[in-house]
Amino acid sequence: MHLKQFDLDSLDPVLHLAGAAGAASDLRCGRRAGVGLTAAARSGLLIDAWNEEASWTKPAALAPGEASWLLRRGALVLDVRSPEAFGQGHVGGSLHVSLNGQFVIWAALLVPPPTGVGVVLMADSLQAVDKAVLRLGQVGIEDVRGYVAGGIEAWEDAGLEVESLPQLSVGALYEQLQEGSDFFVLDVRRAEEYEAGHIEGSLHVPLMELGERLGRLDPRRPIAAVCARGYQSSTAISLLARHGFPKLFNVAGGMMGWAGAGYPLVRQAVPHCTMKLAG
Repeated sequence: MHLKQFDLDSLDPVLHLAGAAGAASDLRCGRRAGVGLTAAARSGLLIDAWNEEASWTKPAALAPGEASWLLRRGALVLDVRSPEAFGQGHVGGSLHVSLNGQFVIWAALLVPPPTGVGVVLMADSLQAVDKAVLRLGQVGIEDVRGYVAGGIEAWEDAGLEVESLPQLSVGALYEQLQEGSDFFVLDVRRAEEYEAGHIEGSLHVPLMELGERLGRLDPRRPIAAVCARGYQSSTAISLLARHGFPKLFNVAGGMMGWAGAGYPLVRQAVPHCTMKLAG
């Protein structure tokens, strides 16, 4: 296995875990033993995600009823589609990590350790299913039980419940903020990205820390999550939805879209997770 260092923005075949000692094989063993990778991601380990030792097994095609049965027994739906597709319709309780948005690192950090029930994939093509299974195996996530055959359309056609999460354009967000609405902006980028330019009044909670800092958020207020392009923020709102936050919006286009539209940015450093959220 080759160890290399890459910037987080270039992690698509390379996984940068800010966390445990060991190698990719150790991560796989840790998952089998029920060790959480979020805790294992804090000591600066750099892992070549394209590890020749990673295993790959053709996933099973699951009828919507079969997948629903697994969900009722504790399986996790991992939705790997685009933020737009996820927002339009998804299985309630899904974790969204798009294949197009640093999939390897966020799946490794956010997919829980094995429970014996496993992971069910929601994708929009068989190619996406195969790609997801291969990449998950490379970071020790080998408990994929299968994928929902026919995708979200088949799920809905089977009469099973579908939820949605609105996508908010940068223009609509700007208008809401100008009108003094109750929205607050949750910025889930890294500290250096946030300090380089952020929306005035936004709350900074890096995605990697979000699960530990839910108590900082006010569930009574609508949350507009933002990142660089809209991928990590969609993951963030899927996490918040899993914890019962009811008013969630993903900012499509992210801060690149915000800056590109010429909307104002604050560039001084602001300590994260210190803002008063009661409202």
